Formats: sequence, structure tokens, C-alpha cells
Amino acid sequence: MAKNKKKVQKKVNGNKTSKDKSEKKLKKNIEKFDFESLQKTLEGINMRLSTRRYLVRSFLGGIAQILGATIGIAIIFFFISRFLKRIESLPIISDLVAKTGLVQVVREEVEQYYDEQQ
Repeated sequence: MAKNKKKVQKKVNGNKTSKDKSEKKLKKNIEKFDFESLQKTLEGINMRLSTRRYLVRSFLGGIAQILGATIGIAIIFFFISRFLKRIESLPIISDLVAKTGLVQVVREEVEQYYDEQQ
């Protein structure tokens, strides 16, 4: 058992000296290191990345906004057209439209348009 204790103590003492050496090397390297140039480099990288992120986010946000508006308008027009079709089937409304002659005016305009195209 005494032999094992001596071996363990030698290992611990050996680790301390190697630890001390590595700590000294680290301190020397830290003293030699130029933190100002590292900071300038990191600031430059951060500026470039943040500008790119800003542009990409703005671009994608604009596309999402346009798509949302387009889909929203399409849904609104869909419901309006369904509503108008239902109103047309009501007897009172269909009589009113027939009296105004709106249907005939639209038909004449459509026919005139097709005649011009041919």
C-alpha cells in the first residue's frame, strides 16, 4: 500500500509541475496576443454579417408581405363573387337588375370586345 501511495503522490506532483508550466505558457501567450487587432477583425465580420442579415430579412419580409396581401385579396374577391351570385338568384334583385338593363350592357360590351379581337 505504501508503494501505491508513493506512486499516486509522484503523479500528483508531476501533474502540478506540468500544470504550472502550461499555465506559464498560457500567460505568456496572452501577454503577447494582440487583442485590439482581434477586436477590429471581429467588429468588421459582425458588421458584414449584420448588414447581410438585415438585407436578407428585409427582402424575405417584403416577399411575405406581398404574398399575404395577394392571398388576402383573392379570398376577399372569392367571397364577394359568391355573395353576388347568391344575390342574383334572389327574385327581387334579379328583377331590379333586369329593369336596369345592366346585363344587356355587359353582354354588348363583351361581344364588342370579342369582335375587335378577331
